[in-house]
Amino acid sequence: MQGLTASGVSVCVCIGVLAGCGADQKKSGSQELPAQASAPTEEGQRLKTYSQKLEADVAQVSLKPGGKVSIRVKVTNTSGDTWFGRAPVKWVDASYRWLDESGEMIVEGKRTLLNKTVVGPGETDALTMVIDAPGKPGRYTLLISMVQEGEAWFFSEGTQPLLIPAIVT
Repeated sequence: MQGLTASGVSVCVCIGVLAGCGADQKKSGSQELPAQASAPTEEGQRLKTYSQKLEADVAQVSLKPGGKVSIRVKVTNTSGDTWFGRAPVKWVDASYRWLDESGEMIVEGKRTLLNKTVVGPGETDALTMVIDAPGKPGRYTLLISMVQEGEAWFFSEGTQPLLIPAIVT
């Protein structure tokens, strides 16, 4: 992948809302679900919890102003809700934002659809996100998060997004 300064490095962030990703989880078969999980979300409804695990194949990116880079991201649904990737309304997809050195958002990026139409609790999907670089040289942070369209970015609901340092030269 062109423009990557580090590859083969796994960046993993476990993010949880309500029950979290730790000791407050109960085992349900072979997958861990939040202790407070309720009935699964129906297609077209707002998620009850926003919880994700994101792993990228890079720890840092370096690219040219206005350039593009592809990043492979493994997304795991760590909530008790089902994500509907191709629903007519309120589907879940992945997206990114560029933050400047002060942490202010300067660009909201394109969406990347889930490959699977349904990602149940504990299930994983592998995405290739095409990232467009900011137009000006500088140091940035690439923020990646899942989004429920028409409702919320997962990180805006209290979860920690995946953050990747970037240099645009």
